[in-house]
Amino acid sequence: MIILNILLQAIKIILLLSLLVIMHEGAHFFVAKCFKMRVREFGIGFGKKLWSKMHKGTLYTIRILPLGGFVDLDDDNRDGAFSKSPLYQKNLVLCAGVFVNLVFALIVAFFVLVAQGNFVSNNVISFSDVSNADEAGIRVGDKVIQVEGKNINTKSQIDNIMVKNTGEDVILVVERNGQQIDLIVKPYKKDYITTGFTINTEQIVTTSRNENIKLGDKLVSINDIKMNDNESILNELSNYIDQNIQVEFLRNDELVKAEIKVIQTSRYYIGVLFENVEDTLQNRIEYAFMGTTDFLYETIVGLIDLITGNNKNAELIGIVGVSDIISKTDTVKDYFAIMASVSLSLAIINLLPLPLLDGGKIVIYTIERYRKKQFSDFAINLLSFITLALLIALTVYVTIKDIIRIF
Repeated sequence: MIILNILLQAIKIILLLSLLVIMHEGAHFFVAKCFKMRVREFGIGFGKKLWSKMHKGTLYTIRILPLGGFVDLDDDNRDGAFSKSPLYQKNLVLCAGVFVNLVFALIVAFFVLVAQGNFVSNNVISFSDVSNADEAGIRVGDKVIQVEGKNINTKSQIDNIMVKNTGEDVILVVERNGQQIDLIVKPYKKDYITTGFTINTEQIVTTSRNENIKLGDKLVSINDIKMNDNESILNELSNYIDQNIQVEFLRNDELVKAEIKVIQTSRYYIGVLFENVEDTLQNRIEYAFMGTTDFLYETIVGLIDLITGNNKNAELIGIVGVSDIISKTDTVKDYFAIMASVSLSLAIINLLPLPLLDGGKIVIYTIERYRKKQFSDFAINLLSFITLALLIALTVYVTIKDIIRIF
């Protein structure tokens, strides 16, 4: 059973990563063929050839290691070679992989959100008990249309802004009876306990950080103390802040034990409750479109924050970390959600102006075109070597951090 589970997780990881890489390389191949460039080989996988066929000057291969694929463009000085093609054609070939990964990510994210539903609007319906939003001038029926200068359509957009708030006053614009009103709200701080899982009517509904806990598990005891309801669970957990505890779950009529760490964190909230969106197909499509736009924006901002260090909580993960996340997906929806995220990240990273990446090659070819002189092989090889060395060092560093974090 354990071997079968490991095999299943490996298949999930290989399938997802290989699909995204093959799509990326396939896009390069397709556009190159459209411009009648010579392509030496289009391969699926790496290593020893299992199958090959020559067709119209291109060798198509399937190789033994199912870890993505590659396209080998003819790069000599003959007509039809990639290097002899016009700049716009070369750049389009290089952009094709990024474009396909980007579009695929957005399409997958859109359909995941449509299937998920359960959207919340920006219409205020009530206030939380400790909120001072009422005193600040917010009224039931108001529509929050701006927070900190950013346009708002859904509650999730407000959450994305407030997660970065550390207690500063929040500038809002609400719409009331056709008029826009500027307001300033002092957010309130809420402490809460995080364990790596969320409970709803005694059943685990979300989980992270601990692979021994699965969706649908029922929490039975904490440190051998029996738990009867959510309130007793929260009360008991509050006694073990920053401590490791033993928990017992019921899974398919079998008891499962795990060790977890109880952590207390805090967040700031505006203090208003919002109206749920009516569950219709039209609303699902409309809100999924907005959610997909948010997904694109937040991913780009997140990567920029990671590179610049603006977000101290941002964490870089490598292939080990990504594989760990993929292996822990329990539903088809979660699997495709991760696929969309990885595909979008792959698209954005490939646009970075580094010599070994598509973005770097675009920069080099563009500079060569306008200076009317190619860089020497020595300069290109040196830049590539330096970039490769830095990427290898970064990969080793991130992999070590992933292994320490996971194990």
